[in-house]
Amino acid sequence: GEKAATKKVIDALVKALSDDDFIVRRYACEALRGIGEKAATNEVTEVLLKALSDHDSGVRSYACEALRGIGEKAATNEVTEVLLKALSDHDSGVRWHACAALRGIGEKASSKKVIDALVKALSDDDSGVRRDACEVLRGIGEKASSKKVIDALVKALSDDDSGVRRDACEVLRRIGEKAATKEVIDALVKLLSDDDSDVRRYACEALGGIGEKVATNELTEALVKALLDQNSCVRSHACEALGQIGERAATNEVTVALVKALSNDVSGVKWHACEALRRIGEKAATEEVIDALVKALSVEDCCVRRCACAALRGIGEKVATNELTEAVVKALSDDDSIVRRHACEAIGSMGEKAATKNVIDALVRALSDDDSSVRLHGCESLGRIDSKAATEEVIDALVKALADDNWVVRCHGCESLGRIGSKGATKKVIDALVKALSDEDSDVRCHACEALGRIGEKAATKEVIDALVKALAEDDSDVRCHACEALNRVGEKVTRKGIIDGMVAGLGQTWKDTKNLSVDKMRRWLCAICALAVFDDNDMETTEERIVSKSYIDSELVLPGKLVKILIQTEDRVFLRPAVHGCIIGGAAVSIAKNSLWIHERERVTQVLIPKGKEESVHELRQLFSEVVGDVDLKLNIDCK
Repeated sequence: GEKAATKKVIDALVKALSDDDFIVRRYACEALRGIGEKAATNEVTEVLLKALSDHDSGVRSYACEALRGIGEKAATNEVTEVLLKALSDHDSGVRWHACAALRGIGEKASSKKVIDALVKALSDDDSGVRRDACEVLRGIGEKASSKKVIDALVKALSDDDSGVRRDACEVLRRIGEKAATKEVIDALVKLLSDDDSDVRRYACEALGGIGEKVATNELTEALVKALLDQNSCVRSHACEALGQIGERAATNEVTVALVKALSNDVSGVKWHACEALRRIGEKAATEEVIDALVKALSVEDCCVRRCACAALRGIGEKVATNELTEAVVKALSDDDSIVRRHACEAIGSMGEKAATKNVIDALVRALSDDDSSVRLHGCESLGRIDSKAATEEVIDALVKALADDNWVVRCHGCESLGRIGSKGATKKVIDALVKALSDEDSDVRCHACEALGRIGEKAATKEVIDALVKALAEDDSDVRCHACEALNRVGEKVTRKGIIDGMVAGLGQTWKDTKNLSVDKMRRWLCAICALAVFDDNDMETTEERIVSKSYIDSELVLPGKLVKILIQTEDRVFLRPAVHGCIIGGAAVSIAKNSLWIHERERVTQVLIPKGKEESVHELRQLFSEVVGDVDLKLNIDCK
């Protein structure tokens, strides 16, 4: 093996490949295969290529195996050419090993020439060669999705050898949607009646992988029939295929068959049936389906209970009956933590319709669960129930969650308090959120800012404002952005001067961190700044807003030219008014010539090509420039009179 991969050993094996005894040559090839990639020298490759012409078929076969062991490092054009030649060897064992070697080389062997040779190998007299040709094509995947390949695979689906039929199914599954022709679907549907259970199972898998685009009645009927197959693996994969087809399989016949599958003796069939119903979604929300899923919440196998909860989550708000919510509340006490987590998620998906006292009490208990994933999903679900969760018990539990050991739980605690909003704006909540602004995790601090912003004016205390203004000088730019947005949302009680000073400091820090703000970060800052009407000062009077916007531009914190460029490239209207206002305040000029914008600012000229289809943004830019300049001219004329 690899431990023998010294230069001395490899040199000796290379020499052994010229031995008079063909048995020695075979064993030398086999030893090089065991050494693998560490034998990937030019010298080794050359002698193995030579060995592929050896008069002994065993040596030729083992030489192929050695090249497969070396793998992608042997993927030279010369090696590929010799292996393709070996696919026509008179010995079937050599042909089979040549296929295996091409599979070991991997995607580097996915040229048209190789694929054509593999298509030819699908008609080989030896079934082992045909199977291995399928294996190589499976590894190539979508790159082998030509009509020629697909036609050859359809033919292989009728092969006398069950292994070839099975492997052809697998190749078509890997090719995916590009193989979704009527001929392929018809051939796969036919295989659902194959004598070999493995072939039927692989046909189900292939239909699940490619059937969504062509979900015909014939296809769904065949899969429904497969749900009655005597082999449990076939039944499981038929469920899975219907789930992958999704909503397009949402016929009454399918849902009835999946409900029946939930009563199957085999757990694997049950949980695949649950998963299929989850993927089909709300269209499966019949009374019979709900009853069957609720019943599945009590089975012994925890995997089935997990999938039943997940299915109820996927079906969502439409199914929030008393019987269902009681069953899900019971699942919140399940021994399995994943079941409890999915139960929380299921309640969250039902929303306010699930907001009974029993449900809320159960979610509050979930916030003390030993498993952190249950606690965080409990927080999230309470937030989705929104205002109906604004009880003292819920708020106390969420405040407690802000001190959880797990930072994700603390994030969800903040988020849920923000969703409850002003109805939960007690002093205890606000104090806890202010404390969360000092959390060691930046995501928690961001969520705390967002929660305070959602609470609004009721959070506009001096302590909150001071903490948010302090957050504007944070090292983390996302926290600074969220703090800025929160200050804008807490209302008129906040002095504009304080926010503006904080924003100048915050944006200045961001600019110091990176001289090239990303479009996303710049957009968030502009949203916050625009909320203060900094760029709405069309009459150009000397106001705080105009002073701060000019200070941004003079210090190159915001470059008007960059705003214009981003506006044209992204068509994001957030940048429209700041771009126009910035150009006027900063003394920048924009001219339009044919398919280009020319931006003149600070002794620089920047050309911005106008992409096809973006002319509307240019029109809006021109129109707003005219309006703003007109307002300025009118103001100047009035002042002169």
